[in-house]
Amino acid sequence: MPVAAALNGVKGTGITLNSRRHWEKKSDAGCPSLDKAVKQGELSPKTLEALIAAMEESLPRWRQYLRAKASLLKIDACAFYDLFAPVGGQGPVYDWKKARATLLEDFFSFSPRMGTFVNRAFASSWIDAEPRRGKVGGAYMTGMPAKKEPRILCNFDNTFNSVMTLAHELGHAFHFDVMKNLPGSQQGVPMTLAETASTFSETIIFNAELKKNTRKSFRLGLLEKHLQDGCQIIVDILSRFYFEKEVFALREKGELPADEFCRIMADAQKKTYGDGLDPENLHPYMWLVKSHYYSSGLAFYNFPYAFGQLLGMALYSRYLSEGSGFAETYESILLATGSMDAVALTASAGFNIEDISFWRSGLEIFYNEIDDFCALAETHAAAG
Repeated sequence: MPVAAALNGVKGTGITLNSRRHWEKKSDAGCPSLDKAVKQGELSPKTLEALIAAMEESLPRWRQYLRAKASLLKIDACAFYDLFAPVGGQGPVYDWKKARATLLEDFFSFSPRMGTFVNRAFASSWIDAEPRRGKVGGAYMTGMPAKKEPRILCNFDNTFNSVMTLAHELGHAFHFDVMKNLPGSQQGVPMTLAETASTFSETIIFNAELKKNTRKSFRLGLLEKHLQDGCQIIVDILSRFYFEKEVFALREKGELPADEFCRIMADAQKKTYGDGLDPENLHPYMWLVKSHYYSSGLAFYNFPYAFGQLLGMALYSRYLSEGSGFAETYESILLATGSMDAVALTASAGFNIEDISFWRSGLEIFYNEIDDFCALAETHAAAG
């Protein structure tokens, strides 16, 4: 298969280049390409080990969520494609005015500076949100260094999901705003830290809106969407991590056929999803459709997403315990993301990301959501 040949070539090139550049395996759990990825992410091997251990520890809770989702869908077990099936009632409709008011209220509740910035973003027309013919899909934020202003592109469709997308991109924009007066050499942010502000912003909005909405069917839908995203970031990304580690190990010995890539991917999914998925309906061709695997210079593109997600969640957990005073700490973390490695940066704010307990604090938020989701699913099933 041509794609299998391409993946063999990419991974073989990575192995050769890393060998010639003297990237050496630094731990029993690593490999040269993984150690390079850890360095690129401004992490330490201990940080990655703690992160992966926490993700592995969480797997039984995610399987509990998937079993509850299967019961709502009235099936024995979720197939891979059922992971993205919606459940729960239709939520409220958000017109542009309501979306703006919601974001301002929730961001101001966290930080007056953040609320003021978001208000300026709306008032200054920094957000291109109107869907129109010929406009690219998706969403992104880009900084304008000369003007020291951000710009956001998205496609607002009056759903809560699009409100969350706005929150995500406004989180990136706020990160840019905090750093805009630094020298250019201190504004580059590694991928592991690039998603922290966006994840944190989404978490603020999600939890604020969950508290406001007490209708069971809507809460079920809200929880499902957040857990669906979390399951991809934690469980599926862990399966991709396992896949890439084994591919590198086997590729050193020779080229792999397409069916071997499929076997490795299916085994990785069984290892992570367990009885949460129907073993006869996995996605063995995931390696073929994820472009992240096809970069010789950026292997293990997967774990930084989980790092950013759980770092943002752990920061939110700290906010819940400290209250409004945490906003200043949060801004100091964002300010230094381009000038310190992740371990030193978080240590300066009182965190130890080399300790598994830090990552557990972020996962605990998901665990509470899984408990709520399962309880609502049981009530829904009892009602018929």
